[in-house]
Amino acid sequence: MTLRSISMPLLVSMMEIRSPLINRKYRTLGDPPRVIWAQRKEQVDMNLPPTFETASSHSGAFWLVVLQLAAQTTLATLILVFFLVYVDQRAFNVTERRPHYQLANGTTVRVPQRDWVPLQSDITTIISGAFNLLGKLYSGWIAVITWNYAFLLLERNGMKLNALSDMISLPFIPAMFPPPGYEPDPADAAHENRRGGRSLAFGILLIMLTAFPASFSPPIATGSISWHASTRNISNADIITDIGSQGANYHDGNPWGSWLVDPNFRPRYIQRASALSTHAWTSVTDAPDSPTTFKRVVPSVESLPVGASLNSITIPIFDIESFEWVTDSSDVTQAQLSYLSPSNSPGTLFPTAAGQNPTNPLLSSAGALALLPDVPYNTISATLSHDTSQQQPVMVQSKSTIAAVAVNYYGDCDASTIAIFGRLPSNILTTSVHDATGYSMCFVFAKITYSAGAAVCTGCEVVFPLVVQNPAGAKLSLQPDIATTQALYVMADVIGTLTTSNVTLPAVWDNIESYTKEILVRGYSSAWTVMSELFAFYSPLPSTYVDIPVNTSRADVDHRRLWGWYALQVLAFVGGLIFLMHIHMVERYPISNPLMHGLMLDVNMSVENKTVAEMHLDTWTEDFKETFITWERESSISVLAIKGPLKLVRGSK
Repeated sequence: MTLRSISMPLLVSMMEIRSPLINRKYRTLGDPPRVIWAQRKEQVDMNLPPTFETASSHSGAFWLVVLQLAAQTTLATLILVFFLVYVDQRAFNVTERRPHYQLANGTTVRVPQRDWVPLQSDITTIISGAFNLLGKLYSGWIAVITWNYAFLLLERNGMKLNALSDMISLPFIPAMFPPPGYEPDPADAAHENRRGGRSLAFGILLIMLTAFPASFSPPIATGSISWHASTRNISNADIITDIGSQGANYHDGNPWGSWLVDPNFRPRYIQRASALSTHAWTSVTDAPDSPTTFKRVVPSVESLPVGASLNSITIPIFDIESFEWVTDSSDVTQAQLSYLSPSNSPGTLFPTAAGQNPTNPLLSSAGALALLPDVPYNTISATLSHDTSQQQPVMVQSKSTIAAVAVNYYGDCDASTIAIFGRLPSNILTTSVHDATGYSMCFVFAKITYSAGAAVCTGCEVVFPLVVQNPAGAKLSLQPDIATTQALYVMADVIGTLTTSNVTLPAVWDNIESYTKEILVRGYSSAWTVMSELFAFYSPLPSTYVDIPVNTSRADVDHRRLWGWYALQVLAFVGGLIFLMHIHMVERYPISNPLMHGLMLDVNMSVENKTVAEMHLDTWTEDFKETFITWERESSISVLAIKGPLKLVRGSK
């Protein structure tokens, strides 16, 4: 309800309040439903009740405005604190205050009571309610200001009715204020105190302009909140007790012993490692990978949602510290070149079981690569103990070695474009190797310095079903691990299987350096995973707590917009204080209830001429708008004088 919708019926009611007396006196002028004012100036005798504005209520009105101002500013400050302290950068639930989530065993449970969080709709409801209350407080004292200044202007000089309507109905003072028709009446020479009305009106304009902008400010504050989809972790929501158990025992009571003595047993783990790598580095998760990203496939987290984080888990580390292509043949020894022949292998699958063809993973396909070891695996495997307790944890720190990369399968090393890799780096050393069937393969070499081992990751996240990855930028400390040595040998066979399947390999064209680095990391990580599963058969399985995420909506508050809104509230508070001081300076008291005060006015009419203009109560005509009105205080009774032709008719003609 606007001030105008209240004010115009009020002005009419002020004129109608004595209508029964008038109808009795002028009954011949019309039917009883019609209220007609006399065409000649005449006083209606009636007893008016005393005004309700007593001395005590004057003081009460003053303190009522002060209380409303203080309450509005206090509430605005609380809203500001609520936005900055409780809402900003906080996540709220979307559909449930205690949402459901899934555990590692597949069951679904509710969020514990301790992790209860309100809904986003709860926050918006609180904000809406707070602004609604703030608007009520604001409208309470702004109506007092508007009506008090309206009465003051009427008392000082009077104004046309349309100007009064503009003042009390518009939510701000327009540029036309001081309004048209707010000129001193030249015939009213008795009221010298009404001169200088425009200066008074301009001063009132400045005061009210400090207060009115606050009424439009709530959208500034509510629009300062941006909502974004996010997640919130439920700490220690579940516990995993069987990390590394899946695949450690395929119907074999002594997998480590079988690994050492049975070459036919090893391909099972090689194939498993290749499958784990294919799953961990899919086309979806491959793009954001970097040299500092390490992954591990953990089957026991299969049912956990993406985004769940493990408090502690061991992950493989293969960190390439330096990389340089070999351009001088003297950098590669004959012992290292021997690993390129069909009768030798840098991996674990040679020699094979009796009756099987030799397998060298470097000769499997273009794109195959391997670190060339100092000692062949078949040499060290003969010295390994069947007692796993004799296996010592190992880590490799800043070791330099040579990596061989097969760039062309059955192709010529002299070609300017090498098969799948495109153009090779300039001056790079190439070597052709002929296999047992007479076909040649082309190899290039890189000098690599690397560190390998494992690290305990705190807060590793489930980034894909079964796949755990270290958070970006996480500090990992390299540690010795029992599976390190075996993984460094197994990775050659894993990479050979990966390149043969050619499913989820990195981009290769004009990308040979990045391809080589990425494949080495993938090969070691998946090889380490299967070897750690093998050794896990002989030791207690580690366990860890899991933080499980639930979907939420996060609020970001624009501080500049919020402080701009609060500045308008402070400006309104200042305007209210200036109003109180101004009313005191002009020796007037604030009227606490201007609408009720209007009902106590004496509405005796003074008609200046004989012409009567008729106006329907439901119509706002030009004749009615041009009516000029003034207001005076006389003793305890207020008087409203309406000058000019006016005829009021209830209902339609």
